[in-house]
Amino acid sequence: MRKLKYAGAFAILAAVVLLGGWWLGYSQNGRQNLKSDLNLYSRILESVLRNYVEEPNSHELIESSINGMLGSLDPMCELMDPEEYNELMVGTRGKYGGLGIWITIRDEVLTVVSPLKDTPAERIGIQSGDRIVKIEGESTEGITLKEAVNTLRGDPGTKVTITIEREGLDELIDYTLTREVITVDNIPFYELLEGDIGYIPLVHFSEGAGENLEDAVQELVGMGAKKLILDIRNNHGGLLTEAVRVTENFLPVGKTIVSTRGRIQASNKEFKSLREPSFGDYPLVILVNGGSASASEILAGAIQDWDRGLVMGDTTFGKGSVQTTLPVGDGYVLKLTTAKYYTPSGRCIHKGEELAESPDSVYRTIGNLQREVTGGGGIIPDLVVEPGKYSAFETDLLRRDVFQKFASRYAVAHPELPRPVVVDASAVGEFAAYLTDEEIAYSDEDLDKSREFVMRRIEEEISLKLYGREEAYRVALKHDKIVEKAKELLSKASSREDVFSLASGS
Repeated sequence: MRKLKYAGAFAILAAVVLLGGWWLGYSQNGRQNLKSDLNLYSRILESVLRNYVEEPNSHELIESSINGMLGSLDPMCELMDPEEYNELMVGTRGKYGGLGIWITIRDEVLTVVSPLKDTPAERIGIQSGDRIVKIEGESTEGITLKEAVNTLRGDPGTKVTITIEREGLDELIDYTLTREVITVDNIPFYELLEGDIGYIPLVHFSEGAGENLEDAVQELVGMGAKKLILDIRNNHGGLLTEAVRVTENFLPVGKTIVSTRGRIQASNKEFKSLREPSFGDYPLVILVNGGSASASEILAGAIQDWDRGLVMGDTTFGKGSVQTTLPVGDGYVLKLTTAKYYTPSGRCIHKGEELAESPDSVYRTIGNLQREVTGGGGIIPDLVVEPGKYSAFETDLLRRDVFQKFASRYAVAHPELPRPVVVDASAVGEFAAYLTDEEIAYSDEDLDKSREFVMRRIEEEISLKLYGREEAYRVALKHDKIVEKAKELLSKASSREDVFSLASGS
């Protein structure tokens, strides 16, 4: 935060307390107590400024007061100066600088929500749920979300080292990443798969996501698609308005998509579909994982609650608190948690120590099937398919960024490779020789056990180098076992109800 002028800083502190006429709606005893507390604060501040052994920096005192107050609420609350607010707006428009990693504070630990496809974080093997315990060797204990973001971002081409604690691994992992300018397209690619099954990966809910999805759906339908796989794995979310607009592509007019509930009446809102769906009543499968958060959970929750489509994959992240941006003067904006998200059946999306719902709560979908669904935060899929885990050898290869480096060398040596790129045993042999040249230790057993993984990553990186991002997506789809499972279900389904009955027999 840039330093505040003393008078302006105190005005902001007072504005936070008195915001929106809230003072007037407070009880008589509450007003009296608050007035007494503010007088006490004023006296302490004045005493410190007059009597401390060295002349204190009044700007830093006020700044610490504000940050301490907001930090005592929850990790998502912060005061943004004009520059920081502009960076937030740039991020919602789909372009920013950094690592391609979305983070939050969960259980007081800096935690990865999701890495973005084809970014430094994704290429090097960062996973949803990873806990960042150090940045540049410094502990992240007690770090705020703002401090973490400011530390991780930097000029493109510069490096930053983070230390990861990962569930199931005894040792910490150091990753050194090179910052890039990150540009996020809502839908980087879509395609008609075998038969009449369309596939769309939706990676962000920034401006235009709903319209982008409608355009993609209409084009796929024009190509013959009558069934759809919508992939929102590792989609950290984005704009609430776009979550609603995206969901409208699948629900009839007038259906509740999400509601927000807070302490004040203005925070209680219900959002309904206002447009005719672009994808009618065709069979639908939504793919989710632990990196699907916020707007992704709104979409998945609405689709599940209305029995509109099958949700498949792993339980979502559980980021269901609503942050409202409130101007407080001099260009400063307060980002404050004001409500929680609820699915149409009444389930609270938020998961964590604060603002959470009991995991024992049971609900029923409000569509025709009246299926049982569980609360407790996040969206539990109708068909759970746990993601595969990297072996220690695979984790080390990703951490060292060897596939991107090897692909650059291999693509130069083999520029005639046809599309789609298919690597064979000789390419794996060249990769093994590359590891030896780079003095990366491995055993024949390591390579044999990870042969399929190695070939897939080589094919993806070479396809990216020679033919671009869309071709890399096509190659990745060939090896995606969850997509294959979704295709298998949809290929047998003639109606949306068929998808549920087929899944129950899986």
